[in-house]
Amino acid sequence: MLKGSHHTPEARQKMVVANLARSEAHRASALAQWANPEKRAAMCASMRRDDTCRRGHPRTPENVAVEPNGDRYCRPCKRLKENPWRRARYAAKRALSRSEASNSVKG
Repeated sequence: MLKGSHHTPEARQKMVVANLARSEAHRASALAQWANPEKRAAMCASMRRDDTCRRGHPRTPENVAVEPNGDRYCRPCKRLKENPWRRARYAAKRALSRSEASNSVKG
């Protein structure tokens, strides 16, 4: 057993099986909703809604900016995306994936 692990192998196996069952049930539910035309139309309409962004920020003139190519973006979302902590985390992930890629080429 791994150091610091408080689950027995049998308990871990049961947790994995339960998690897979939950995943399958969720996937089946999502597919059933998508197969229903009324629910699909409602889901698409909610995704297309123009009064808020994906994260729920209101699309007001103060919150929306337009890029030179005509694309709109949400200023609060961009502020979150450009957060220094988030930027550092993204850079670390990129560096890790690059090092893994170079190791696979060498090895």
